[in-house]
Amino acid sequence: MISVARTAARTACARTVCLLVLALLLGACASRTPLTDDLSRHGFSEHGSAENGSAGPSVIELTDVPFHPQRRYQCGPAALATVLEYAGHPADVAQLRDRVYVPARRGSLQPEMRAAVRDYGLLPLAHPADMRMLASNLAQGYPVLVMQNLGFERLPIWHYAVVVGIDLEAGNVILRSGTQQRETLSLKRFERSWARAAHWGMTLHAPDAVPAHATEQTWLQAAAPFEQTGSPGVAEVAYSAALERWPQSFHAQMGLGNVQYQRGRFDDAEVAFRRATTLDAAHPAGWHNLAWALIRQQRFSDAEAPARQAAAMAADESSRYRSALEALQAQHPSAGNE
Repeated sequence: MISVARTAARTACARTVCLLVLALLLGACASRTPLTDDLSRHGFSEHGSAENGSAGPSVIELTDVPFHPQRRYQCGPAALATVLEYAGHPADVAQLRDRVYVPARRGSLQPEMRAAVRDYGLLPLAHPADMRMLASNLAQGYPVLVMQNLGFERLPIWHYAVVVGIDLEAGNVILRSGTQQRETLSLKRFERSWARAAHWGMTLHAPDAVPAHATEQTWLQAAAPFEQTGSPGVAEVAYSAALERWPQSFHAQMGLGNVQYQRGRFDDAEVAFRRATTLDAAHPAGWHNLAWALIRQQRFSDAEAPARQAAAMAADESSRYRSALEALQAQHPSAGNE
């Protein structure tokens, strides 16, 4: 029911009785809640932008989010099953427990939680420490899986829950939590418990749908692991979606080219890497990868110029960015010579 961990990256579960005692103690603790104050003062935008000051509705609740009661030491799998099912991927809590639960820690580790999400072809996107954005994401239909510290900084009680609603009029946040299908906490109490867990949270997304709260960095960080997990197709879709959102993104362009190269589509990779060199001509990676895409097409003479460019920009002769030129020189000793 309750998650317990030694650090914010690992969680386990404790007994409900501990919560009842600590809830009384925490009720007497006062601390600053700047995120809640900002949300109460300015409201939130339904489209995830707080810049224009346009507020969305004061009450939002995703009532159709499913509920999986959390048994002892299983708050992670239960919360994960909740958001997966809402995203259209019904998941068995018992199977998720085998996937993410670490008996030695008596809980679920965050890397395993994210990896389990990727098993379903979804991107686990890190959520910012922003209550207005949290409310906006709910307005857009995204429940937020969060971790809370229901104890103290020196005596933590870590717990996974799913935020499904915010009521600004009542000053409450609504969660699927523990054995309660609809738990309400005051916004300030929720913020304090969330802050003590370093504001950890994530939302789940299809690779072709970049949400409003995504940044270029968080989206690419969520997409990159698919290159190494046997799902390059998911990575390619995610990188393409990133380029629609951030057309000047050098890293998204490189990621797209890398996946196409990995899949043996060297002509497509060539196009992607050429585009990357126009976005950041000072980065040797674009020239180096372009050279390799041309080499794989056996266009050795065309590969010579970008290979030489990458090598010239490399920090030292042992740099990996010299490998394309070295490969050309091995086949044609005169290649690359001034």
